Amino acid sequence: MKTQVLYALDLEQTYWRTFLAHCELFPGVRDFLLALRSSGIGTAIITDLTSQIQFRKIIYFGLDDCFDSVVTSEEAGADKPHDAPFRLAIDKLGLDPQSIWMVGDHPVNDVAGARPFGMTTLLRVDKASGDSAGDSGCDVVFDDFRDLHRHVFSGKVEGIARR
Repeated sequence: MKTQVLYALDLEQTYWRTFLAHCELFPGVRDFLLALRSSGIGTAIITDLTSQIQFRKIIYFGLDDCFDSVVTSEEAGADKPHDAPFRLAIDKLGLDPQSIWMVGDHPVNDVAGARPFGMTTLLRVDKASGDSAGDSGCDVVFDDFRDLHRHVFSGKVEGIARR
């Protein structure tokens, strides 16, 4: 049987359309990201997969106005936790890595990838499903972006100030 390129493309589009139709953004994510942006805090997203798929997700979830930079593994030439995507994000943000917070949901890809650069790591775990940070070595563990938002903008977090 020969390769059916047209069918393969159609099936890929059907897969992603169905996938996105059944996804939900974590509560509070957009508000948290917009609060960071409106406070003058630079934001970048480091994401695996191809640029086309990740851009499609960002648009679908209405997050296209939430990031200063997007780094995909396709652009960086490697998936997380390889250092290439992190280096590219650091370069795009133009910041000292020690002043960057890596907010992620994977102990290896996000936390282990960011630690060698000295970034502060915040790991989202889904406590309802029994997830835990285990021995990931992350700095902060949280479950709900709304709680993270309240904490970061409480005035009690060093290095974060409202305008």
